[in-house]
Amino acid sequence: MLKKRIVVCLDVKEGRTTKGIKFKGNVDIGDPVEMAARKMSDNDISILPVVDNNGKLVGVVSRSDLFRLLLELFGTRHYGIRVTFRIKDHKGVIAKLAIALE
Repeated sequence: MLKKRIVVCLDVKEGRTTKGIKFKGNVDIGDPVEMAARKMSDNDISILPVVDNNGKLVGVVSRSDLFRLLLELFGTRHYGIRVTFRIKDHKGVIAKLAIALE
């Protein structure tokens, strides 16, 4: 499965941490982007802090960031044909599909 990693989109001042600031959640810098999207959707928030292993605020991810990523993943800025397959989750199915498409 394709996993995009969160990209820090906002520079913050050195030394700023999330301590003393109340958030409905945060994500770690290495978390999959799906985790940020789920937390934002579940908590109805539009911006989520990104922290390092020490809890230091290193940036934020916003709904706009997720929307841009969605557009990129679906290839909406590229011309061509997009094909979607619904296949069973069994060993070897993707390999058979790839051979059939050659």
